Amino acid sequence: MALTKLNNASLSAVTSAGLPSGTVLQVVESKYTSDSSTTSNSYSDANKEATITPSSTSSKILVMMSGSARTSSGNVQNAMSLQVLRGTTAITSMNNLAYNQLNGYAQESISLRYLDTPATTSAVTYKIQIKSNVNGQTSQLSHDGCLTQITLMEIAG
Repeated sequence: MALTKLNNASLSAVTSAGLPSGTVLQVVESKYTSDSSTTSNSYSDANKEATITPSSTSSKILVMMSGSARTSSGNVQNAMSLQVLRGTTAITSMNNLAYNQLNGYAQESISLRYLDTPATTSAVTYKIQIKSNVNGQTSQLSHDGCLTQITLMEIAG
């Protein structure tokens, strides 16, 4: 049997024809190895994002992120926090990552899963922001070339 590849117009037609709920309609992936670092205790962009255009307003988007977090400390305890934004709206967060007691670095592999319902057929951008929990102490994502990966899966609603 020949394999047929669907374009966006065909995908919309098939989706509106009624694929079962839970069917994966598309997958978008972004990979980053560039360092993101902050010493601020306010959230700032990590310059890591992925964009998807849902084919239906009833679709859900499974947001998956994995990477490596690292914090440094002087004579204070430190940790970092991370949040995921849909556009400009924070939708989920992770706190106290790479908790560091005193002196040196603490490093931690991180993994996040979040099922979002954007209710749109316009392009949606999901981006990562990070902050240091102690102002002036360094918090990093994708340090030393470690991979940060964002995967978006559109799921039929």
